[in-house]
Amino acid sequence: MKEAEKINQLEDIQINFEPAKVAFSDFGAFEAGIEQAVAKYSTFDLEVNTIKEVKQARTDLNRLNKSLEDRRKEIKNKINEPYAKFKTTYDIPHKKLEALIDKLKKQIDDYEDNQKNLRKDAVRNWFKQKAIEGNLNPEIFEQYLDNFTKETQFKKDSFQLLKKTEAELEAIVITSCRIKTRKIKTYQSSVASVRLITSGQLLISERMKVVRRLQKCLIASLRILKAPSYSKSVKKHENEQRQNVRQKLSALPRSKQKQASRPMMQKLARLSKMKQNQSQQATSMLLLLNSGLISNKPRNSRNGSM
Repeated sequence: MKEAEKINQLEDIQINFEPAKVAFSDFGAFEAGIEQAVAKYSTFDLEVNTIKEVKQARTDLNRLNKSLEDRRKEIKNKINEPYAKFKTTYDIPHKKLEALIDKLKKQIDDYEDNQKNLRKDAVRNWFKQKAIEGNLNPEIFEQYLDNFTKETQFKKDSFQLLKKTEAELEAIVITSCRIKTRKIKTYQSSVASVRLITSGQLLISERMKVVRRLQKCLIASLRILKAPSYSKSVKKHENEQRQNVRQKLSALPRSKQKQASRPMMQKLARLSKMKQNQSQQATSMLLLLNSGLISNKPRNSRNGSM
């Protein structure tokens, strides 16, 4: 407290300032002189006067203007001179104060960044545990981490999640489980449909119904995967992941950045490839159907029926 009191004494320091006095010795005479010059030369015109007389008038006016401006600049320099001396004296200790403020700001920023990363790790570990329980890929939750790094989402002075925050995370996990379940069911249904089509156990009419249903399913999937909104969402997620990688690397010493960047970039590449494969697989299946490689003609059964 004593140190704080000493520092607070800076607030009581006064910088004295006495305004400089600048005044005309006779403003009326100055104004009258200007009016006289204007009255004398404003009637000059080439229709009345010669070019020589007009040029002389301009020379006289320029000389008068220069004399006035020189005096004004001289007064300005004299007024600014004490301020320039004051500024030079002021800057030396003031720069030390600014440097100290910048140093403290950097410490605070580094601390807050570290706390943010620790909170992010806490959320990542929470998701990892849930991913193990739900047989999910923990990488699918990376896109949500930045939304749960606020101090207000954790218990005071700890990295323990609030019940409200856990409820929000639980909702994300439940949604992810449902999406996975739907994907599995869609895949299983597609596989079953392909097996039925190629097994020869369906009549042609039934087989065509299955083919059309499978084609509609694949077309709908492709529309989602190729929709601008989906591409924009994927792009945004990839950019966020790249930004996270840059932030993590910038926080490391240069000597360790190269070593740490490799696994991070490999992870980004896997995420990108996984999204590409979704579209490629659906496209390939649709091409197979359309080209007739998955035939809509029944195979002959072993006993020669059909």
